[in-house]
Amino acid sequence: MTRLDADDLLAWNALRSTPGLGPKRLARLTLVLAERGRPAASLVGAPPAELVALGLSPQLAEAAFGALSSPVEVDVPDWIHAFCPSDQQYPSERMSEALPLPVVLWVVGQVSLLRSPGIAIAGARSAPVDVLDLAGELAAVVAKAGVNVVSGNAAGVDSAAHAGALRVGGTTTAVLAEGLEQGLRDRTQPNDSVLIVSGFEPRASWTASRAMERNTHIAALSDAVVIVAAGLRGGSWAQGQLCLRAGKRLFVLDLPAEVAPGNPVLIRKGALAVLPDRLDHVLDRLGDQVTESEQLRLPG
Repeated sequence: MTRLDADDLLAWNALRSTPGLGPKRLARLTLVLAERGRPAASLVGAPPAELVALGLSPQLAEAAFGALSSPVEVDVPDWIHAFCPSDQQYPSERMSEALPLPVVLWVVGQVSLLRSPGIAIAGARSAPVDVLDLAGELAAVVAKAGVNVVSGNAAGVDSAAHAGALRVGGTTTAVLAEGLEQGLRDRTQPNDSVLIVSGFEPRASWTASRAMERNTHIAALSDAVVIVAAGLRGGSWAQGQLCLRAGKRLFVLDLPAEVAPGNPVLIRKGALAVLPDRLDHVLDRLGDQVTESEQLRLPG
């Protein structure tokens, strides 16, 4: 890590700890700083009026000034990489106010996957075996096309998606709702096909609110989201609602309500339906929507 990146990481850590400066405001500040070609480290010692000129309210500017005046360095174990927007590996092109990325990403594994084209696969922990098989098949279809599979780190659909991608020699990104020291207690290093990401400090424990915030991270790190099976509440339902609100491309498997109660509702709300026997249509239909300005480039 260069000195600039180290100073920037310290500054971003201070900013993200500022009361009231939540993910969307941090995303807005990230975009403003990028537009002006300024690193976060340049804000250390800057007067509150300068922070106001960057879009912060006077109250937030005072709070940020205080946090930046006495930044606290986070102890990062040597087996974990920490990236902030000044790092080349950080996926800055994915930052938006609608789906804000954490300004510090803690990662282990194949770092290049942070900026790879990706499709997220989400669904219930308690999905039946035949639905889990569909999740694995879908992940295999995506992986064979050379597209990274992104999912959470839970049992059920998440685990089936990761396994399906790796089974055919693909790549996968697991996004945690806790810190890496909590989620990877054995400190096992992933292989070259796997990236594990957290938007939370290494020692942060799992909470329900972090699990919901993790939904945003999954969507932001992907070019589209596919819901395999959702109920009418819980994480997968919340993921679908989040994508619809943010305008993220959302696909939902066309399953009957008795199998996945949330799926028909999400489709009625605007998600694109995918027939279980035509999982390849996710790639076909996504490719039709990609413009020259967007990141995803499907092979062929």
